Amino acid sequence: MLRDALAEVWRPTAYVDSMAAEHYRTRSEPALRRFYEREVSTLSRAADFEVGFTLELDPRDGAEPVRFTGFIDRIDRLPDGSIEIIDYKTGRPKTQYQVDSDEQLTAYALTVREGAVRDPDTGERLPRASRLTLYFTETDQAISTTRTDEELDAYRDKVLALAARIRSGHFAATPTSSRCRSCDYRRICPSRWGEVRTKASTGCGS
Repeated sequence: MLRDALAEVWRPTAYVDSMAAEHYRTRSEPALRRFYEREVSTLSRAADFEVGFTLELDPRDGAEPVRFTGFIDRIDRLPDGSIEIIDYKTGRPKTQYQVDSDEQLTAYALTVREGAVRDPDTGERLPRASRLTLYFTETDQAISTTRTDEELDAYRDKVLALAARIRSGHFAATPTSSRCRSCDYRRICPSRWGEVRTKASTGCGS
């Protein structure tokens, strides 16, 4: 059934050429096989997929609520009735440290804790997630973590502070090598990383 489903949605023209299409097609079936074997061996039950949400956060200063939206790839109900949030990833797996600090998982955990996601069976608020997992499809690695209430509160405060900066029009550059490397405005930004390093090395400033 999985092979048939893959055949139905497979579009070779989505790739740059026929060699690239064949490369990914060849890698797809083993990944599906590993996924299938993992699924039939688990005692968890998939509760919902592609779960859309809108989370409203109250700034508690009289300002308009801060809203952000997203989609959770999958929510599982574990044998003890608790909830696991799963996000599927392609490419190289992250380390445990990276998963422990992954902001996307933190945002999902906050969203569920704040009651923005409903149980598809009962319509009631889901309980907070007891497990957060990134599943790397090609290597069949599931790396899990958790978030404490203190960590979720800190992330909530971070989001509200960022929203306050945006609403105030404060867009001061915060250049770093990694940020500037992928920034679309690098060529015209006077604060870009390379420019900052040049000024520092020559003793110039402005």
